[in-house]
Amino acid sequence: MSTGKAEAGRRPRKRATLLQMSIVGLILLVVAGSFGANVLGWTRSRGGVPQELGGLKLVNAVEGNEALAEINRLHGGDFSLKSGFVARYAQGPEKVTVWGGAASTSAEAADLIQRMVNSIAGGGSGFSPPVKLSIPDGYHNHDVYQTSGPGGDRQFFYVSKLNPDRVVWLAIESGDDGTILGAAVKTF
Repeated sequence: MSTGKAEAGRRPRKRATLLQMSIVGLILLVVAGSFGANVLGWTRSRGGVPQELGGLKLVNAVEGNEALAEINRLHGGDFSLKSGFVARYAQGPEKVTVWGGAASTSAEAADLIQRMVNSIAGGGSGFSPPVKLSIPDGYHNHDVYQTSGPGGDRQFFYVSKLNPDRVVWLAIESGDDGTILGAAVKTF
């Protein structure tokens, strides 16, 4: 009969050991996840917007209806985009804001860019007439339009080669806008 008592006494000890090991494992998992997110930078913000762009750190990002409302407000109309995002990056005095929106088709995205070119070139917007830049092979042979005006001296807009239905607008305040433009074209 003493054997039965010994076995009965061991079961609670096994359960306690299993519980303790589970708690320790959970704590290690939380610590590893926190370390990865905060030290190794495993996280990305909502919508896949990168945490860094051309050496600048993400300070704010919005997507969905909030982003579409901001895009439409800036342009004074509804562009009927399916989705959108706004990402703001900064490091010291250097800043960039990225507005991106997905049209229904790549042809519609190209049409949106052409309408922006025509509208800005027509005057009255506060922006200089757009100049077409050709970005080299390493940047997916993008045709990027550059203009200057309110909100920054260097504004760029283009259709994404990575996502041909996406239209991207950048406002860059930096002494090295080429590096930031290159990073944006490769990213968005």
